[in-house]
Amino acid sequence: MLQRRLDEMNQRWHHLKAKSMAIRNRLESNAEHWNALLLSLRELFEWVIRKDTELTGLGPIGGDVASLQKQLDDHRAFRRQLEDKRPVVESNLLSGRQYIANEPPLSDTSDTEAGRDVDGDSRGYRSAEEQARELTRCIRREVNKLSEKWNALIDRSDQWQRKLDDSLAKMRMFQKNMDEASGRLGAVESTKNSWTNPTDVSQVPEMLEDL
Repeated sequence: MLQRRLDEMNQRWHHLKAKSMAIRNRLESNAEHWNALLLSLRELFEWVIRKDTELTGLGPIGGDVASLQKQLDDHRAFRRQLEDKRPVVESNLLSGRQYIANEPPLSDTSDTEAGRDVDGDSRGYRSAEEQARELTRCIRREVNKLSEKWNALIDRSDQWQRKLDDSLAKMRMFQKNMDEASGRLGAVESTKNSWTNPTDVSQVPEMLEDL
């Protein structure tokens, strides 16, 4: 009887141990997935910073039609890069927000608490719950940073496009007015060059009228 009970206890123990290992492996697999997301968010944030610097380098506004047209072409190429990256950025932001939404809410002092947790945990074992809280804090922070920087970059790009379009339209109008003025001036000069010295004062009004 005693041996049978011991066998049952051993069997239950092995079952619980196997179940615990399966849960642990699943948690570790999930942690790897979300840590990969965290790394991706950080890499995207660095990419957006580089593109923001690149956008700044596209200015200032050129002083003639040819320069403005080149800046428009350069910005179109730049914007295509942003649009190509948009699905990746939005997908990562969505995944991050979904992860945060499924986790318990954190307090406003969570970043400070994270520092205290690290100090305390450096002296001992960190529970899975503590690791999950820290991961949530990190993902939330990176989602907020990337979202803010990405939206600001898109807004800057839109503003730059409008500024280029407006400047090019004004420059073309200015060029058109200059060409018309130059044409009128040329006509006046041609008329002037065709003049001959008047032989009679009565010819002067007629010559002035030709102008």
